[in-house]
Amino acid sequence: MSTFDPVTYSMAREAKLPAGALLASMSADPALVGSGWAHLDGSLVSRAQYPNARNVLGDVRFFDGTPVETDLVLTTPANANVQGSQGKVVIVGNTILMVPALNYSPPGKTLRVWRSTNGGETWNTTDLAQATSITGNSVNAELLEWFGGGRLLLVVRIWNSGANTSYFGVTVSSDLGGNWTPLVDINNGWNLSNLHASSDAQMVSSGQGYYYLAGARLTSPATGDIWAVHPVTGAVKTANAGGDAAGNGNCELLGGRVTAAGASEVLIARVIGGVMQAGRFVFDGNTFTPAASGVAYNSNYFRKARLCLVRGGDGQDYVAVAGSATVYRMPPNWTGTPVPVHTGLNDTAGRMLTNTLSNPLTGLGFDLTTGAETRLSGFNAGANKIGAQYGTAAKEWALADGVTDRTPSTDRHFLQISSQAGSFAVRSLRCASNFMGAFQGTADAARFATYNTTQLARFYDANTGVMKAFSLVSRASTCDLRISTYAPAQDYSNYLHLPYLPGLVCRLR
Repeated sequence: MSTFDPVTYSMAREAKLPAGALLASMSADPALVGSGWAHLDGSLVSRAQYPNARNVLGDVRFFDGTPVETDLVLTTPANANVQGSQGKVVIVGNTILMVPALNYSPPGKTLRVWRSTNGGETWNTTDLAQATSITGNSVNAELLEWFGGGRLLLVVRIWNSGANTSYFGVTVSSDLGGNWTPLVDINNGWNLSNLHASSDAQMVSSGQGYYYLAGARLTSPATGDIWAVHPVTGAVKTANAGGDAAGNGNCELLGGRVTAAGASEVLIARVIGGVMQAGRFVFDGNTFTPAASGVAYNSNYFRKARLCLVRGGDGQDYVAVAGSATVYRMPPNWTGTPVPVHTGLNDTAGRMLTNTLSNPLTGLGFDLTTGAETRLSGFNAGANKIGAQYGTAAKEWALADGVTDRTPSTDRHFLQISSQAGSFAVRSLRCASNFMGAFQGTADAARFATYNTTQLARFYDANTGVMKAFSLVSRASTCDLRISTYAPAQDYSNYLHLPYLPGLVCRLR
């Protein structure tokens, strides 16, 4: 007996299915699949013809695999060459700071900072040199960290392998590297290890409080130390982190919060009796006073890594560790257990700086302004693998690290397929976001950019669709800066790329 219902069929013909609706094209009634529908065949769709399509489709952008390459000769201080294996980069908007490591012969002490304020088109330099007579055959940036606004923290390391001596100096900038404070010695002649940074929770949003450093001073026995750095003057105060000799200077920092005018509390962890335990300092701008910690030790948020600690718009404090997928909310009055509130991929610490927390695989986000979980509208959650539906082995999207968004977005992510060359893509993830573009054997496979882990940094401008990659390339005994500019593979300013889901049609308007 047939299940055909003419009344239901008639109503379906007259109904207007919502934008983003998917139907199997072979079974769809031609009366339904008319104007406003498109086959998901990997082609382009006009933004002018379908102005609301950007609210439905993931704005998938692929790049021409053959970049325009420009090599910039990095003029170094006297007797110095650029060491190609090390370097620090920070990108904020159109401003790029690059600090490659320098080798000296004979020994020197100057670290040169290259800075561009127009996305890498032109560059100027600033030299940082400490006032003492200490020199080394290696000078590099041990840390270069951005704390929101124009705030930067830079730690310079000078190492003399022949004399087995080292120097660590800290400097800060309030204008994204336009000016730097004089270097301040923080190691008193001893070598340092496991140096890492955090700040007071209010620093990123309002510039209140201090930057904090923690690490091991390699005395005998080694000791764990903590430093507070004034964000404007660069003045430094230090204290021993406590612990015992068996800890070998093992010290891990979480960060601090401003508790009153001129006062902060800072959480650290150190080894006592062979066990890592949390501790607390009350800092009055001059002196660290030990106190009991209200937060127990947990390696998920005490770590020898860059800590991002942010005061949200809801008045709560949130913390994430560089390289970790989880964001934690600190307990009230910092007494109790931090609670996980968001799971991203592995870029949550960086995304906290711009309040763009989201997960391209689940569609879940977190808004630091409200302290509430969000879901990307219409997102096809769970679409993290592609390929199986096309008769090939399933491939899984992974995060492409080291890409900076000129205009940060809550739903724009940089992804690649680890096992597939030429699969790098920018994806704004909404409904029907699956895409199979650059698989080997497809007609257009040669067009798309390959994700390269050797590059120092990548810079994406959503306004132009252009991506730039920065890398150091060898030339004689030094290195030049190579800027590889990838143009979009298509005219994305006027068109959106439909996902490749053969057999399906999608309503775009």
